[in-house]
Amino acid sequence: MYTMYQNYETPFVFTQLLPEIPFTPEIGKYYELMINLSVNPVAIDENPLKIDDPKYVLQNENRLTRTISKPPFGIDPADRFILVKFDTYLENHIVRSVLNKGLVLENRHYQFFSYTANQIKVRKCRLFYGTQQEIEDIINYFGEFDRLKLPSKKAARIGLLFSSVTPSLNVPVENMQVIDDIENSNYCFTDGCGYISYDYAQQISIMLDIKDDTGNRYIPSVFQIRYMGCKGVLVLDHTTEETISVRPSMIKFIAADHLTELGISNYSRPHSYGRLNKQYIMLLSCLGVPDEVFVEKFNVALNRLCNIKYDAEAAFYMLMYKNHYCEVLDTILEKQDSRKV
Repeated sequence: MYTMYQNYETPFVFTQLLPEIPFTPEIGKYYELMINLSVNPVAIDENPLKIDDPKYVLQNENRLTRTISKPPFGIDPADRFILVKFDTYLENHIVRSVLNKGLVLENRHYQFFSYTANQIKVRKCRLFYGTQQEIEDIINYFGEFDRLKLPSKKAARIGLLFSSVTPSLNVPVENMQVIDDIENSNYCFTDGCGYISYDYAQQISIMLDIKDDTGNRYIPSVFQIRYMGCKGVLVLDHTTEETISVRPSMIKFIAADHLTELGISNYSRPHSYGRLNKQYIMLLSCLGVPDEVFVEKFNVALNRLCNIKYDAEAAFYMLMYKNHYCEVLDTILEKQDSRKV
């Protein structure tokens, strides 16, 4: 059992040894220790916390971990970060104590560092082994976060540095331009949407070896990106050269000038099918689309799923929906060849 000594004026101290860091991960990934904090039912008054199932999980590299692993920091993320998940039954004052005071594991004092938008939804955050000054030095190295006075907003902006992105080309600051948003008094029509020149998009396609399901290289029309303090998407623009254009709605914080690496979070793909999720259904419903429309689409999809073994058209739709374009193309070509024979 993982026990601790309660002292609300100082960090909770855990004495049990933790698992060792696994073997070296593949390129572009790193290991991070994840612990679950829950209520200790043995002695709720003396020891309110216990650690369940401590283990190392494989994470994708991000801008922050990739940067601090090099000079001037030279920090191994697997050795300094831990991912903490709070049980839903933990009382708020205990969670607050961990966030304010940190934790002591194996005589190492871990303090709150950040959380991402997805982590906060599932009661997770990151702690860092180091002094408060070290944490501030790392954060300030990436941008001017002290301008953000609201703690929740500041933490969310720092969390953007942990977004999983694939590094691509370096875009000098002078090759980035800020253009106005298109908006009126009620709505911003270009919220989070900028442009990228064709030559830059072509270079990214080559660097990331972007190919469609048939193995042919293509240039995506849209890239989801992180660049400096910007977050959003860049749409292909044939009218500019070696330029990315961002809008004020994309700028989340003032970044340091050395953050010129264009990180690619995702990009558009051909032959991919969309789907209605809860958010889209709620939005369309509020805009006046009758419920019967969604029920009908649901029934059509369900019937296709039930008939994929007997109906070629239903099987075609389901394979395309699951992005199995090659299998569909091979089947069509085989039938054409059989007919020729």
